Amino acid sequence: RDYKVTGVQTCALPILPLDNSFFDFQDLDRTELMWSIIDNNKDLFDILIKDMSDKDLNQKTNDGRTAIMYAALYNRMGMFKVLYNKGAEYYSYDKNKVDVALIAARFGYLNILKTIEYSQSSYDINNTSTSSWAVAFGQNEVLYYLCVNGHNVPQEIDHFGNDVAHYAAITGNVEAISILNEHCYYGYDGFDVPDKLGRSPFMLALLNGHIDIIKTMLNFGWKEIYQHNFPPRWVTDKLITDNNDMCALQLASMVGNYTVIDYLIKEAGFDINRQNKYGETALLIAAKYGQITTLDYILSKSSSLDSVDCEGNSALMLASKSGNIYMVNHLLENTKVEINRKNKKHQTALSLALVYQNNKVAEILTKHGAKI
Repeated sequence: RDYKVTGVQTCALPILPLDNSFFDFQDLDRTELMWSIIDNNKDLFDILIKDMSDKDLNQKTNDGRTAIMYAALYNRMGMFKVLYNKGAEYYSYDKNKVDVALIAARFGYLNILKTIEYSQSSYDINNTSTSSWAVAFGQNEVLYYLCVNGHNVPQEIDHFGNDVAHYAAITGNVEAISILNEHCYYGYDGFDVPDKLGRSPFMLALLNGHIDIIKTMLNFGWKEIYQHNFPPRWVTDKLITDNNDMCALQLASMVGNYTVIDYLIKEAGFDINRQNKYGETALLIAAKYGQITTLDYILSKSSSLDSVDCEGNSALMLASKSGNIYMVNHLLENTKVEINRKNKKHQTALSLALVYQNNKVAEILTKHGAKI
C-alpha cells in the first residue's frame, strides 16, 4: 500500500527566533520632530530643527527612541543627514538595544550605514548582531558591505545559539553563505559551529529543506567532521553531531528528507548505518518518526530491518511505541519484519503498543498474529 500520510512529526523544526516587533515603533510619546519625520513633512522638520538644542535633538521616548532612529526606520535620507550633521546621537539605542545601524541592517538601508561610516558591530538585547539581522532578512548588500569594507562580521553566538551562518541556513540565504565563505573565513572553520541544540548551520539548512545551502557548503569544503584548528577548540576528525548525537544524515531521516540523504551518501560519504548514542540508525529513526518514504529509501540502500537500538528495539517496536499506525501498517504489509521479536526487556511490538496505550496499533498487530 502507498500511504500518503507519514504520521505525526514529533520534533519541532528550527524557526526564525528573531523578534521583528523590535522595529515596530509604536511610541505614545513621540515628539513633534518625530511626527514631522513620520509624516515626511520637510517644511515642518526644517522649522523645528533650525534652532534646536542638542537636548531636544536627542530627546528620547519612554522606550528610548530618538528622532534619528525614526529617520532611519522610515529611510528619510535627507532628514537623516541633517540630523547626523547636526550631531544627533545615532549610536544610542532603545529598550531593545536597537540602534540606527541595526535598523539599517534589518531593512537594507545601505545608504544610512555609509553615512554614519559604520565600523563596529551592534547587538540587540538578545545579542543578535547587525550582520545576523541583515542575513535573516535577505539584506545581502548590507552583509557584503560589512564584509568588504573591513567591518567586523563576528562569528559570535547570540542568546538563541545562532551566528550569522545559522541565520543564513535557517532562511535559505545561499548568497549570504557565499559572501561569508569568501570574505570572512567561514568555510572550513565556521559552518560546523553548534547552536544551543548542538546543530551546525549545515544541519539547520538540512532541517529546513534548503538543499542549495547544503550543496553550497559542501562545495566550499564542508565535511562531516569538525575541522577547527584554533582556540577555543583544537579539534579535528570528530563527527559533527547535535546534543542527541544525531549526525546530519540522521536528522534528515528524522524529518523525512530522503533527497538530502541520497545527496549526503553520494556526495559527502555519510555512513547510512551509523548509530547514535541510543543505538539508532537512520532506518530506526525513520521508523520512530513515521517517515515511510525515507524508510523505504534507506532499505533500498542495504540497511537491514534486523538492526536494533541499545534497548533491543526494532523498527516495528519503535513505530509501535510511538503509536504510528501508518508506519506499523507499512512494515507489516510491505516488509519481512519479525513481528514477535523481543527487546532486552522481553517486550514485543504488541507489548510496547499496550504499555504506551496505542490501542489502534495493538489491534493492527493482533490482526497480523502478534503476541505479547
